[in-house]
Amino acid sequence: MARLKALWLRMIDSLWFVPAVLTLAGAVAAILLVNANDTLLGQVGADGRWWAFGGTAEGAAGVLSAISGSIITVTGVVFSVTIVALQLASSQFTPRVLRQFTSDRANQIVLGVFIGTFTYTLLVQRTLRTADAGEEFVPNIAVTGAVLLALVSIAFLIFFINHAARSIQASVIIDSVALDTLASIRRVFPERMEEDDEEPLVLADAYTEGRDEPSRAIRVTKSGYIQEIDRATLKKVAELNHLFIRLDAEIGRFILPGDEVMCVWPAVEVDEQIEADLRGALLLGMERTPHQDLKLGVIELMDIAVKAMSPSVNDPTTALNAMDRLGELLLELAWRKRGDRVEMSGHGRPVLITRRPVLEDTLGIAFDQLRHYAADNPMVAIAMMRLLGRLSATAPFAARAAFARQLHEVKSTAENRIKDPVDRTRFDVAAVEALRVAAGDSRPQVEARGG
Repeated sequence: MARLKALWLRMIDSLWFVPAVLTLAGAVAAILLVNANDTLLGQVGADGRWWAFGGTAEGAAGVLSAISGSIITVTGVVFSVTIVALQLASSQFTPRVLRQFTSDRANQIVLGVFIGTFTYTLLVQRTLRTADAGEEFVPNIAVTGAVLLALVSIAFLIFFINHAARSIQASVIIDSVALDTLASIRRVFPERMEEDDEEPLVLADAYTEGRDEPSRAIRVTKSGYIQEIDRATLKKVAELNHLFIRLDAEIGRFILPGDEVMCVWPAVEVDEQIEADLRGALLLGMERTPHQDLKLGVIELMDIAVKAMSPSVNDPTTALNAMDRLGELLLELAWRKRGDRVEMSGHGRPVLITRRPVLEDTLGIAFDQLRHYAADNPMVAIAMMRLLGRLSATAPFAARAAFARQLHEVKSTAENRIKDPVDRTRFDVAAVEALRVAAGDSRPQVEARGG
């Protein structure tokens, strides 16, 4: 089931699936309308239907030729614009946001409408018969449908021009990444913490330490990123063979042949078939996917912020926007119950425990690289200090220490790098304010500044 789900997600995120479906729909519509022409017109014919095409076969051929020729030209333009948008996004932001364009449903539908209309007109055009070839046949209803599809295509072209212009804006890309990652966080960690909840427990070691029987390490035989984990299969194998499985690998991790991904107790019950079944529950691919890999979105936003601060781009405003959305994601993650996931058999026996990422790991991904680049830009460094101070103040009590540690690391790195006296003074004032906010003191402060 997990493999089918992963295959389905890859298909609907690709740039070919929706256009292929709409192309098939256009072909089916052409065949149906041509065959139903006489039935729909009835005895009165096209002359009795004001809305139906009433021209000759030569006129219908001219209309269909004009539509098909113009539509395939526009399709080429749309495809070219999409490629240019991909190149701009890759060079200015990060190559990892290319999936935002290929999985964009609007881009897929626009391409599908154009290609579907072209296919429809070609199939209708081949059914025309002139008087020279015998009895004249004009599929009036189908030709009318081609005209309507041409008008629909014009509307989609206008929409696409606006959508393509907006889709390469930094704020739109950042918002799309943030929304996808928020959905992943809520999908992976559906339960919210309360203010007085303790930090989620790391249960994997507690369940496995002290076991008398030896364990068997399950190692993979090929490399790739873990895209999906079929927990249902793992649980079923564990129940049928009276096993206990500790899953050490997490979605998004790159594994090499021979890497250990899980431990199974007792080792004596694990044969080669069971080991193959357990190994097959991990779906590997050549890239990370966003559906359950919440760290991927954090990496993308971090990359956008770092790229924006590079000398070739020099766009600190985009870096600030990306940092703000990073703060939103990290705060949402902090308020989620993130403890190791334990699954029980039907008899109440633990059979599978999954290690889940701790908050500090995600914080490190978000800020460890960013603080080094931000230290050379006082404005960004000050914004990072203020952001981390607010996150420390608004996160649940159990998570505040992690944000506070990151805040002190940013402060230490920036203090060693900012040499300009004016910038250093401004940073010191912002650092004091951020530390005060992180400590829970929300009272406004008035700082005296020398002239």
